[in-house]
Amino acid sequence: MIIITQLVSALAPLLAKDNRLKVGLAVAALVVHRFWGRAPGTRRRKDLKGPWEWPILGGLITMATVPPSDMLNFLTRMDDTYGPVWTVSIPGVGRLITIDSPELVEYCLKTNFWNYEKGEDMRVRCEVLFGHGIFTADGDNWRFQRKLASHIFTVRAFREYTNDVFVLEAMKVVNLLGQAADEGLEIDFQELMHKFTLDAFGVVSFGKSFGCLDSLDHEPEFAVAIDKMMALLTERMFDPLWKVTERFTERGQQFQRLQKLVQQYSIDVIRERRECGIQEGSYKPFNVLGDRKDLLQMIMETTDGEGNPLSDDMIKDMVLNYTLAARDTTAQALTWLFFNLLKADADSEVLNRLVDEIDSVFQGNTPTYETHKRQKWGEACLFETLRLYPVVPRNMKRCISDDILPDGTRVYEGEFVSWSTWAMGRQESIWGPDARQFRPERWLNSEKPSQGKFSSFHVGPRVCLGQQFAIIESMVLLALVFQRFTFEMVDPNRGDDYELSFTLPMAKGLLVRVKRRQDVSTH
Repeated sequence: MIIITQLVSALAPLLAKDNRLKVGLAVAALVVHRFWGRAPGTRRRKDLKGPWEWPILGGLITMATVPPSDMLNFLTRMDDTYGPVWTVSIPGVGRLITIDSPELVEYCLKTNFWNYEKGEDMRVRCEVLFGHGIFTADGDNWRFQRKLASHIFTVRAFREYTNDVFVLEAMKVVNLLGQAADEGLEIDFQELMHKFTLDAFGVVSFGKSFGCLDSLDHEPEFAVAIDKMMALLTERMFDPLWKVTERFTERGQQFQRLQKLVQQYSIDVIRERRECGIQEGSYKPFNVLGDRKDLLQMIMETTDGEGNPLSDDMIKDMVLNYTLAARDTTAQALTWLFFNLLKADADSEVLNRLVDEIDSVFQGNTPTYETHKRQKWGEACLFETLRLYPVVPRNMKRCISDDILPDGTRVYEGEFVSWSTWAMGRQESIWGPDARQFRPERWLNSEKPSQGKFSSFHVGPRVCLGQQFAIIESMVLLALVFQRFTFEMVDPNRGDDYELSFTLPMAKGLLVRVKRRQDVSTH
């Protein structure tokens, strides 16, 4: 208010001569006063810490000046400055209250789960890709899809997928790595992992792979379209006026083209199944799953709460959601794991111990569901990677009704609680003085951390059902490739640069060189 007083004093001579200027300034002053320290549609929160908020603009200027490549580090610095709880309001989005505390995260996502939802705005923004799938679903729709998924991701399924899907697709990766080694090629390991996880879940979802691993340079149109849509959707998430801007920009037109391509692929597969008489049980899988049902078949045989078959659109949305989740998360986790093993300042003992464990456990043999349980160091390396490089590095939920968090923080209806697993993984108050160091040994012979402390697989009722799927798939891949190859980064001094997205892709991929091991034999 001091600034306004000084401004009025400076303009006093002009105000005495121009009544219109007086009225204009009076209106402007009223607007500024009304929205002082907050964005329109939000409540001023003098009780919470946070960066400076401008009248009307709130924290928009602060957030807009942060480069996308530094956003997660910015959130970490905010935690260092203000503590685990701080706030900012953004026009067109609302008020975000950061809750980077294990206790608060567990309270909002588990203890008081039903009071925090994805929200209508999230559903509308993401509908172009995720439709009405489980990613953005709330309430009864989420409950229905969750129950169905729980019947799909079972121990029996994991055991069968290990032998029939993970090993088969991972051996295709081995063949491509062998080609790269023999021809002296540099390969983008992140791209290769995206191909591996998409093909693997393609078999689980549709009964057939997408053909991503047919060759090193093969890029199926479906996979390319998904990558482009994810990038465009990230832009939309940071655009408060996206409904307007997309009418007059190329982004809106691109969305339409890509959405049509992705949806048409799914619809074509569904129609193919219907033509095969799957509803009458005459369809038989035509792939490595043998007589077992794939995800699509299970969903198509499901009915809604009233006993009616699911619509093609609903089936499409459900299968696409699971496929996208299975592809990006595991692929990026494996990429960041390799980065931490191969970078210039990596502890060589971590990699040596990983290879020694694989040689000891498998002795050149093929992994099975039972043997993956003996990869204790491999699993510790994966968990430590997910602690520092969580594949969903930030998230938020909308408060349905006024609430008081365990630390006394008030959250009002319509406000958002947000948390960053990236920032929390780097907090010494949570993980100790070595929080920012890659130390897999912290996961051995220690008490399992709470979901709030290690939330990389989410927390509470929405915890990732595919957690074991991802772990087993990763362990199989690690075993098969480290049995046969050694790796080095093309640029071991590169930083941990990331692309701002829903997940955590490494910026510009991870270029590696591959060599065949000469000291072992495989069976």
